[in-house]
Amino acid sequence: MFFKLLLLLFCSMLTLSGLELLSQNTAVLEQNYDSGDDDTTKVNVLLRLGENFCSRENKKALFYLEKSLELSEKLGYQRGVANSYLWLGRVYYYMDEYENAELCLSKAKILFEDESDFDGLAFYYFAVGSINNLKGDHVNAIKNYQKVIELSKITRNDHLWSAGLMSLGTIYIDRNDPDKAITYLKESLALKKTESDLGGVANILTSMGKVFEYKNLLDSAMHYYQIGLDFRTQIADIRSLANSEICIGNLQIKLGNYVAAVESLRQAETYYTKLDDYTGICISKMSLAPALNYAGENQLANQTIGDALTLATKLSNPSIISNCYQIKSDLEFQQGNYLLAYQLVLKHKKINDSLTQVNKDEIIQELETQYQVQQKNNQIEILKSQGDIQKKNILILTISIIGLSLLAILIFILFRMKSADHLHQTKLLEQEKIIRQQEVKIAENEKLLLQQQVEAQNRDLATKALEVLRMNETIGKIINQLDSINKRCNKQLGISDNIREIVVELDHQSRSNTWKEFDKVFKNIHNDFYEKLLSKCPDLTAAEIKIAALLRLNLSTKEIAAITYKSEEGIKSTRYRLRKKLGLSSEGNLVAFLMQL
Repeated sequence: MFFKLLLLLFCSMLTLSGLELLSQNTAVLEQNYDSGDDDTTKVNVLLRLGENFCSRENKKALFYLEKSLELSEKLGYQRGVANSYLWLGRVYYYMDEYENAELCLSKAKILFEDESDFDGLAFYYFAVGSINNLKGDHVNAIKNYQKVIELSKITRNDHLWSAGLMSLGTIYIDRNDPDKAITYLKESLALKKTESDLGGVANILTSMGKVFEYKNLLDSAMHYYQIGLDFRTQIADIRSLANSEICIGNLQIKLGNYVAAVESLRQAETYYTKLDDYTGICISKMSLAPALNYAGENQLANQTIGDALTLATKLSNPSIISNCYQIKSDLEFQQGNYLLAYQLVLKHKKINDSLTQVNKDEIIQELETQYQVQQKNNQIEILKSQGDIQKKNILILTISIIGLSLLAILIFILFRMKSADHLHQTKLLEQEKIIRQQEVKIAENEKLLLQQQVEAQNRDLATKALEVLRMNETIGKIINQLDSINKRCNKQLGISDNIREIVVELDHQSRSNTWKEFDKVFKNIHNDFYEKLLSKCPDLTAAEIKIAALLRLNLSTKEIAAITYKSEEGIKSTRYRLRKKLGLSSEGNLVAFLMQL
């Protein structure tokens, strides 16, 4: 419903009067561009003529724009120089000369930045994004179109703003993200309410048709394609008409209407032929070949894709060459030529792999620098040798030699990079092997150190226990001496009671503090011994746990009896109960078992 309301609104707003006026103004400008003084007004007239013929008559556009550039440089009119380079870049883009286009656009960018011309910069990013998109570099294309939107918002240039949004929408169609695509296309269409831009509306509607085609809503897609074609027919834009015919032709193939598809695609090829747009011709043939094959004209289909491949090779566009191999492979497969189809698929894959390798950032940057320098020299030679056929032939030969040299340099660079990468990987593997060996050695050392620490702590604990034993023996002797004194003083009641209290207190403190101090040190060293012991036998008594801790230190029955103030028989009885509860058969097994916990 949203789209239908907007369409009604646009159809009521847009008329052909503006188009007729543009045609009349172009004719007037052509008749009078050479009259008057050489000033900025004349530069602007030449720019307007170059802009009007940019996508329709490339040679005429180049003629006016080169005059505009020459006059702008003579007048020192920087804005005119910048716009001349900008539109020259656009013309070279339509002529499939992308290196020349990028060189001119880069010059325009520098001048726009010096002039703080945000509208000019926005158009620059749009033009560069178009080149990125055509080459299949969607990542950089998205970045450039986002810059278009950012700068257009600052200057409130709804035309460029809408164009940036629409371009993002078309990219997300190619990236198989129709939901994001339709979001951008809606925003773009909404901005068109402020303009009388029938061509812009037609472009958006055609892109929406692609979204519906991706979602397999083929009838809706055809509806939008047809409306876009009708609008483009009104403005008589041959390039846009060719684009519509290709979209409709490809959709007719999906619908099974092969005769109609052939008709549309041949019409697109005719339009591109009038424009001398060889890339467009090649793309038309690539779509036409499958349509002819489905229509039963196998021989003509093979000839058509063969012509497309030859043309793509002349254009030196590896992406299109790769697509031609894929389409030709599909045709051969459908015609039963499986071996040839397989060989063509291998060629397609090989080119795709090489394109992926070439797209590395460092190689691209280096090649761009080389091409910019070379194309700058070529441009100077072209401007100087215009009209001289002999010099042009020499220039073409020179460019061919340099191109082969660059190709050789590229192959050399790729070989060196591959060798360096292999060497780097080998070194990494060696380093990883050394690191793993060191890690194993460190782990073994840590294990040994930990074992030594535990043994040292056990020795310290045993020493502590023996010290407690000796202290207990000393306290016992003191108690015995006090008992002896008490017997001799039994007649003196007050002294006897005091001595007896001291003996009782010493005995109590010795028994209590001795174990507490030992237990504290034992837990610090063997912090999980009690937990492991109780997990093996939860019903152990406190006395059995104490005896188990002392046995863990490999103390004898006599030493344990002295520490705990129990008889040796009592200790033996406790050890017996421990063995039974733990399910052990002998004394040796008990001590070994406890020392392993």
